[in-house]
Amino acid sequence: MLEKENNLPVNVHSRTGKNNPRIPLRFEIYADRSEYVAGEAILLRALLLNLSSDDLVVNGRLLVNRPEDIHEVSLTVTEPNGKKLPLIARINAGKPQSTDLRTLAPFECVGRLLHLQLYYRLSQRGEYTVHAEYSNSWKGVKGKSTPWIGTLESNDVKFAVVKKR
Repeated sequence: MLEKENNLPVNVHSRTGKNNPRIPLRFEIYADRSEYVAGEAILLRALLLNLSSDDLVVNGRLLVNRPEDIHEVSLTVTEPNGKKLPLIARINAGKPQSTDLRTLAPFECVGRLLHLQLYYRLSQRGEYTVHAEYSNSWKGVKGKSTPWIGTLESNDVKFAVVKKR
């Protein structure tokens, strides 16, 4: 059962939403394949899922950016040699807008397709690991429902970049 305070879901800060009954959401990422030829588009799907039995308001913008900048999603991409890749995109974003609020019915999700090459240089051949974090501290718009506030970590996704055939 989802704990409530003033008839709103309790804002729970968590480093992991996995199998934690106090966290009404799960954040997951998926690759469309496990292997890519060098130069091919590498696509990830990021999904925020409502696991509660109640409707839940979320910030559904899912903006990718550096953890220290305005964002909802931050990615950690590890190269085959074990080094973390820097984000190469320059993202100048403001705070979320009322149109970013989404009400998710029980077991409904909101998602975003991420083209990794827009954010990272994936030039080495070998296996990469991607980990994502969803974080929302935005309290929404006055007069509207307050979105869920907290932090969730995703599963890890692994994929390989191979030589052109």
